[in-house]
Amino acid sequence: MHGPGISGEAFRFQRDVPARIETPAWLPHERGEPLEVYAKRMADTIDPTPPLYIGGVSFGGMVALEAARYLNPRAVLLIASGYSGAHTHAILHHILQPATAHLPLWLFHLSRPILPAILRLAYITAPKQSRDLIVELFQHHCDFDNWRRGIAAISYWKFRGKLDMPVYHIHGHNDWLMPLDRVAPHAVVPGGPHLMNITHPEPVNEFLIDRLTRYRSV
Repeated sequence: MHGPGISGEAFRFQRDVPARIETPAWLPHERGEPLEVYAKRMADTIDPTPPLYIGGVSFGGMVALEAARYLNPRAVLLIASGYSGAHTHAILHHILQPATAHLPLWLFHLSRPILPAILRLAYITAPKQSRDLIVELFQHHCDFDNWRRGIAAISYWKFRGKLDMPVYHIHGHNDWLMPLDRVAPHAVVPGGPHLMNITHPEPVNEFLIDRLTRYRSV
Protein backbone atom coordinates (compact mmCIF):
# COMPACT_ATOMS: atom_id res chain seq x y z
CA MET A 1 0.00 0.00 0.00
CA HIS A 2 1.22 3.47 -0.89
CA GLY A 3 0.25 7.00 0.09
CA PRO A 4 -3.41 7.79 0.80
CA GLY A 5 -5.48 7.81 -2.37
CA ILE A 6 -2.50 6.94 -4.60
CA SER A 7 -2.85 3.93 -6.90
CA GLY A 8 -0.73 0.80 -7.07
CA GLU A 9 1.13 2.29 -10.04
CA ALA A 10 3.40 3.76 -7.37
CA PHE A 11 5.05 0.32 -7.16
CA ARG A 12 5.90 0.18 -10.85
CA PHE A 13 9.64 -0.05 -10.07
CA GLN A 14 9.12 -2.96 -7.65
CA ARG A 15 8.11 -5.33 -10.44
CA ASP A 16 11.61 -6.85 -10.37
CA VAL A 17 11.07 -8.22 -6.87
CA PRO A 18 10.55 -12.01 -7.17
CA ALA A 19 7.15 -12.03 -5.49
CA ARG A 20 3.55 -11.51 -6.55
CA ILE A 21 2.90 -7.93 -5.48
CA GLU A 22 -0.74 -7.03 -5.01
CA THR A 23 -1.87 -3.46 -4.39
CA PRO A 24 -5.38 -3.31 -2.90
CA ALA A 25 -7.52 -0.37 -4.00
CA TRP A 26 -8.05 2.21 -1.29
CA LEU A 27 -11.52 2.23 0.22
CA PRO A 28 -13.22 5.61 0.65
CA HIS A 29 -11.91 7.12 3.89
CA GLU A 30 -14.80 8.42 5.98
CA ARG A 31 -14.48 11.87 7.52
CA GLY A 32 -12.99 11.59 11.00
CA GLU A 33 -12.47 7.83 10.70
CA PRO A 34 -9.57 6.65 12.93
CA LEU A 35 -6.71 4.97 11.10
CA GLU A 36 -7.21 1.82 13.19
CA VAL A 37 -10.80 1.47 11.93
CA TYR A 38 -9.86 2.25 8.35
CA ALA A 39 -7.05 -0.32 8.43
CA LYS A 40 -9.48 -2.98 9.69
CA ARG A 41 -11.76 -2.29 6.73
CA MET A 42 -8.79 -2.48 4.36
CA ALA A 43 -7.70 -5.77 5.94
CA ASP A 44 -11.13 -7.20 5.17
CA THR A 45 -10.45 -6.70 1.44
CA ILE A 46 -7.17 -8.66 1.50
CA ASP A 47 -6.88 -12.41 1.02
CA PRO A 48 -5.05 -13.68 4.15
CA THR A 49 -4.07 -17.01 2.58
CA PRO A 50 -0.40 -17.70 3.45
CA PRO A 51 2.32 -17.07 2.60
CA LEU A 52 1.46 -13.41 3.05
CA TYR A 53 3.67 -10.38 3.63
CA ILE A 54 2.08 -6.97 4.06
CA GLY A 55 3.75 -3.61 3.75
CA GLY A 56 3.60 -0.10 2.47
CA VAL A 57 5.19 3.25 1.86
CA SER A 58 4.53 6.24 4.12
CA PHE A 59 0.80 6.23 5.02
CA GLY A 60 0.54 2.79 3.43
CA GLY A 61 3.04 1.40 5.92
CA MET A 62 0.99 2.76 8.80
CA VAL A 63 -2.13 1.09 7.47
CA ALA A 64 -0.13 -2.12 7.00
CA LEU A 65 0.92 -2.10 10.66
CA GLU A 66 -2.67 -1.87 11.85
CA ALA A 67 -3.97 -4.32 9.24
CA ALA A 68 -1.35 -6.88 10.30
CA ARG A 69 -3.25 -7.37 13.56
CA TYR A 70 -6.02 -9.06 11.56
CA LEU A 71 -4.15 -10.66 8.67
CA ASN A 72 -1.34 -12.39 10.57
CA PRO A 73 1.26 -12.03 7.79
CA ARG A 74 4.73 -13.56 7.95
CA ALA A 75 6.25 -10.08 8.23
CA VAL A 76 5.47 -6.38 7.81
CA LEU A 77 7.63 -4.33 5.44
CA LEU A 78 7.85 -0.57 6.00
CA ILE A 79 9.31 1.85 3.46
CA ALA A 80 9.72 5.52 4.47
CA SER A 81 7.10 5.07 7.16
CA GLY A 82 6.73 5.18 10.93
CA TYR A 83 4.80 4.14 14.01
CA SER A 84 3.11 7.49 14.66
CA GLY A 85 1.86 10.58 12.90
CA ALA A 86 4.30 12.42 15.16
CA HIS A 87 7.13 10.86 13.17
CA THR A 88 6.40 13.28 10.34
CA HIS A 89 8.08 16.69 10.17
CA ALA A 90 6.96 18.97 13.02
CA ILE A 91 5.36 21.52 10.66
CA LEU A 92 3.45 18.78 8.86
CA HIS A 93 2.36 17.12 12.09
CA HIS A 94 1.22 20.18 14.03
CA ILE A 95 -0.14 22.38 11.24
CA LEU A 96 -0.71 20.71 7.88
CA GLN A 97 -2.06 17.33 9.01
CA PRO A 98 -4.87 18.72 11.23
CA ALA A 99 -5.78 21.39 8.67
CA THR A 100 -5.83 19.14 5.61
CA ALA A 101 -9.26 17.58 6.20
CA HIS A 102 -10.86 21.02 6.54
CA LEU A 103 -9.57 22.37 3.24
CA PRO A 104 -12.18 22.35 0.43
CA LEU A 105 -11.76 19.61 -2.13
CA TRP A 106 -11.87 22.10 -5.01
CA LEU A 107 -8.67 23.63 -3.71
CA PHE A 108 -6.83 20.33 -4.25
CA HIS A 109 -8.21 19.96 -7.77
CA LEU A 110 -7.23 23.56 -8.48
CA SER A 111 -3.64 22.67 -7.62
CA ARG A 112 -3.33 20.02 -10.34
CA PRO A 113 -1.93 22.37 -13.02
CA ILE A 114 0.92 23.56 -10.77
CA LEU A 115 1.70 20.17 -9.20
CA PRO A 116 4.11 19.04 -11.97
CA ALA A 117 6.38 22.06 -11.47
CA ILE A 118 6.35 21.70 -7.68
CA LEU A 119 7.04 17.96 -7.77
CA ARG A 120 9.79 18.25 -10.37
CA LEU A 121 11.48 20.88 -8.21
CA ALA A 122 11.07 18.80 -5.03
CA TYR A 123 12.61 15.76 -6.76
CA ILE A 124 15.07 17.64 -8.96
CA THR A 125 17.93 15.25 -8.14
CA ALA A 126 15.90 12.11 -8.89
CA PRO A 127 16.20 10.30 -12.26
CA LYS A 128 13.85 11.65 -14.91
CA GLN A 129 11.78 8.47 -15.07
CA SER A 130 11.25 8.70 -11.31
CA ARG A 131 10.15 12.34 -11.49
CA ASP A 132 7.83 11.51 -14.38
CA LEU A 133 6.19 8.71 -12.40
CA ILE A 134 5.67 10.90 -9.32
CA VAL A 135 4.06 13.61 -11.46
CA GLU A 136 1.90 11.02 -13.22
CA LEU A 137 0.70 9.59 -9.89
CA PHE A 138 -0.47 12.91 -8.49
CA GLN A 139 -1.97 14.12 -11.75
CA HIS A 140 -3.76 10.96 -12.88
CA HIS A 141 -3.71 8.30 -10.11
CA CYS A 142 -4.56 10.21 -6.93
CA ASP A 143 -7.93 10.47 -5.19
CA PHE A 144 -7.54 13.83 -3.44
CA ASP A 145 -10.53 13.30 -1.17
CA ASN A 146 -9.00 10.11 0.21
CA TRP A 147 -5.59 11.78 0.26
CA ARG A 148 -6.66 14.67 2.50
CA ARG A 149 -8.64 12.43 4.86
CA GLY A 150 -5.79 9.96 5.14
CA ILE A 151 -3.31 12.71 5.98
CA ALA A 152 -5.67 14.05 8.63
CA ALA A 153 -6.15 10.58 10.14
CA ILE A 154 -2.48 10.10 10.94
CA SER A 155 -2.26 13.42 12.81
CA TYR A 156 -3.54 11.72 15.98
CA TRP A 157 -2.52 8.13 15.24
CA LYS A 158 0.08 6.12 17.16
CA PHE A 159 0.69 2.39 16.86
CA ARG A 160 0.06 0.68 20.19
CA GLY A 161 0.80 -2.79 21.40
CA LYS A 162 2.98 -5.26 19.53
CA LEU A 163 2.74 -7.67 16.65
CA ASP A 164 3.52 -11.38 16.64
CA MET A 165 5.55 -11.11 13.45
CA PRO A 166 8.76 -9.20 12.57
CA VAL A 167 8.59 -5.67 11.18
CA TYR A 168 11.34 -4.63 8.73
CA HIS A 169 11.85 -0.93 8.08
CA ILE A 170 13.92 0.91 5.46
CA HIS A 171 14.15 4.70 5.36
CA GLY A 172 15.80 7.46 3.37
CA HIS A 173 18.56 9.63 4.79
CA ASN A 174 17.06 12.75 3.16
CA ASP A 175 13.39 12.12 3.89
CA TRP A 176 12.04 15.63 4.46
CA LEU A 177 8.46 14.54 5.25
CA MET A 178 9.45 11.93 7.82
CA PRO A 179 12.95 12.91 9.00
CA LEU A 180 15.39 10.13 9.80
CA ASP A 181 15.95 11.38 13.36
CA ARG A 182 12.29 10.67 14.15
CA VAL A 183 12.37 6.97 13.27
CA ALA A 184 14.57 3.93 13.93
CA PRO A 185 14.82 1.89 10.71
CA HIS A 186 16.80 -1.29 10.11
CA ALA A 187 18.39 0.14 6.97
CA VAL A 188 19.04 3.64 5.61
CA VAL A 189 19.35 4.63 1.95
CA PRO A 190 21.93 7.42 1.45
CA GLY A 191 20.30 10.36 -0.28
CA GLY A 192 16.90 8.68 -0.18
CA PRO A 193 13.95 11.10 0.02
CA HIS A 194 10.30 10.35 0.70
CA LEU A 195 8.78 8.04 -1.95
CA MET A 196 12.22 6.49 -2.31
CA ASN A 197 10.76 3.27 -3.69
CA ILE A 198 10.34 5.42 -6.83
CA THR A 199 13.52 7.51 -6.66
CA HIS A 200 15.83 4.76 -5.32
CA PRO A 201 14.20 1.47 -6.37
CA GLU A 202 17.41 -0.58 -6.45
CA PRO A 203 18.32 -0.44 -2.73
CA VAL A 204 14.66 -0.67 -1.74
CA ASN A 205 14.15 -3.78 -3.88
CA GLU A 206 17.37 -5.31 -2.54
CA PHE A 207 16.13 -4.73 1.01
CA LEU A 208 12.78 -6.37 0.26
CA ILE A 209 14.42 -9.38 -1.38
CA ASP A 210 16.90 -9.73 1.49
CA ARG A 211 14.16 -9.68 4.13
CA LEU A 212 11.98 -12.13 2.24
CA THR A 213 14.92 -14.47 1.76
CA ARG A 214 16.11 -14.09 5.35
CA TYR A 215 12.73 -14.95 6.76
CA ARG A 216 12.31 -17.99 4.52
CA SER A 217 15.68 -19.33 5.62
CA VAL A 218 14.78 -19.28 9.31
